[in-house]
Amino acid sequence: MRRNPNYWRKLYFVPCRNATAPRTAALLRKAASSPIHTCELATVPAAASRHPQHTFFFLLIGASALTTVTDQLQHALRAIDRSRCGFALIADHAALRILPRPAVDRWFGRIDPSGLAKEVDAFLTCIFAGRVWASPQDLVSLLGDDEIATIQRHPEIRSDDPAFPLRRLTRRQSEVARLVAEGAANRAIAEKLGIGLYTVKSHVSAAMAAFEAANRTELAVQIRRACESGPCAVAAYDPGASRENGDRLL
Repeated sequence: MRRNPNYWRKLYFVPCRNATAPRTAALLRKAASSPIHTCELATVPAAASRHPQHTFFFLLIGASALTTVTDQLQHALRAIDRSRCGFALIADHAALRILPRPAVDRWFGRIDPSGLAKEVDAFLTCIFAGRVWASPQDLVSLLGDDEIATIQRHPEIRSDDPAFPLRRLTRRQSEVARLVAEGAANRAIAEKLGIGLYTVKSHVSAAMAAFEAANRTELAVQIRRACESGPCAVAAYDPGASRENGDRLL
């Protein structure tokens, strides 16, 4: 998640067939310190590809959009995920059901349109600080029981914590990432863990995406920083407790 409020080079407001679009756009533009451009839903993939990683979308989703443009909306969200951009929803809770699972990693939260006028300043401040604006009900819908339990056990965990990306990796991906941080080459990692070279490359790519690292060196630096940030991060890497590849770090 982002901690630099100037990270987002382009901000887009995307009205998905909603009559309150002009009012909502006016509220966002008045509260934001950067220009917010209007973008049609169909042009979201092209907009995301122009500034990958550095574009943020505010998606206004009305009740009618949930039934009329669901496929187009999911296509746009997948494009946002592929370009490693960010997005937030201005919608009621029901809109969460249409989120493709991969896109959740780029989700910065949801605010109800009826509460935007009162909370728009706090909403934008939270997002631009790299945190997630969400209700407990939202988190229950999007997170698994184990992930929710972890947040309850460790209230100090924040989305802008250096160790936060570790919790988006599986146990095996974390093992590979730690070995990368120690300077091990892919072939050496494969031999040490008894897995295929292609699998190692896949796990390295997953770690780079989670940490949003541009290269292997940057990934190693960020992992070391994460492991120095506190006991939760260090405890997350436990080769002796490896489970199936699909398990999430807790």
